[in-house]
Amino acid sequence: MNKLKLSIVKKINDNPKYKPVFEGLNGNIAECHFVNFGADPNGSGNIYGVYFPHPIDSTKIIEAKGSTSENNNSLKIFFAKESNLELLPTHQDKFIKESLEIEIAQAFDRSRPFPNFFQLLDRLDSLSITQAITKAEKDKEVMLWEKYIKAVKAIFKNQEEVF
Repeated sequence: MNKLKLSIVKKINDNPKYKPVFEGLNGNIAECHFVNFGADPNGSGNIYGVYFPHPIDSTKIIEAKGSTSENNNSLKIFFAKESNLELLPTHQDKFIKESLEIEIAQAFDRSRPFPNFFQLLDRLDSLSITQAITKAEKDKEVMLWEKYIKAVKAIFKNQEEVF
């Protein structure tokens, strides 16, 4: 069984909402979905999205973002949130699905990476880049579509009045 080592930033690890979630994943096998979000604007390397099954609530997933750790031995998770199952990636060329045994690394872990870690990173880097859409961008797009639909309805109503 291939393994994945995760290092969790203190902000997430100390969060009472996520601490039991990551403790529930530690030492267990999880079917993970990975996506490539492209180059990290604040550093070197890429940002990866990882979707884990929620160990407590089977109707949800944990959506996490991370990059390689400073020691290149694990994925450093710097963002996590609960999401619905519908948000799992569906385009085959945009994600990798793999069952992995999850290990949560201790703070300042300097151990060697698992043998499959660099192969996994190579596969992730070969994926096409998935554009992350922020909530503000999504809201703006929804607002534009709502205005478009309202305008089309107004045009049809005006056409009906003419005839």
